[in-house]
Amino acid sequence: MGLSIVIAEPREDACLRLKVRISKIPRVDHVYDANTLMALHKLLLSHFLDLILVHKSILSDFTVVTNKPFILLADKFEMEMLQAVCKHGGVGYFLDTSSIELFEFAVSYIAKMRAKIFILDPVIAPLLIQGVAQEESFTTPICLDKLTSREREVLYLLVEGLEDMEIAEHLCIFQVTVRSHVLHILRKLHITREQLKYLRLPERKK
Repeated sequence: MGLSIVIAEPREDACLRLKVRISKIPRVDHVYDANTLMALHKLLLSHFLDLILVHKSILSDFTVVTNKPFILLADKFEMEMLQAVCKHGGVGYFLDTSSIELFEFAVSYIAKMRAKIFILDPVIAPLLIQGVAQEESFTTPICLDKLTSREREVLYLLVEGLEDMEIAEHLCIFQVTVRSHVLHILRKLHITREQLKYLRLPERKK
């Protein structure tokens, strides 16, 4: 019995290209497509699917595919998305530029093994290693002695995920002042803005 696969991709041209490629893989009998999360949900309710290829841009709710054999497709690698895929029982993370050979391998392996595996696009591997290295470099709380009290306030809000405008509103200061504080923080701590999300800060003093 052949495999049934769904491609959940909002871009019509990208969906068509991928559908043509997947259809040529041996043992694939049916290739369905869905361009919205709702369309994907309906397919999941009405069909037994061996593999779900879903693009990140339409997957606003991971619970739709939780514990189902899905591979996330994305235009770039994001550590948070990889963690979400793993958390919800996905079987892979591919980039838009993934080769047809990678798709063939994924389909054939899943068909033969019927086992829970995780397939990562090889292009992602060095990016993943770099991300882990960045996280590991901040495993101990960073010292904030060099920062002023206001800079510390700004830093904690940055690590919480607030944008410059939100910090300005929260502290009742100008956005240009926030930017100045951010530059001073990065210079004093010898880090980049991208590395802020990996920081472990000391517990806030009450």
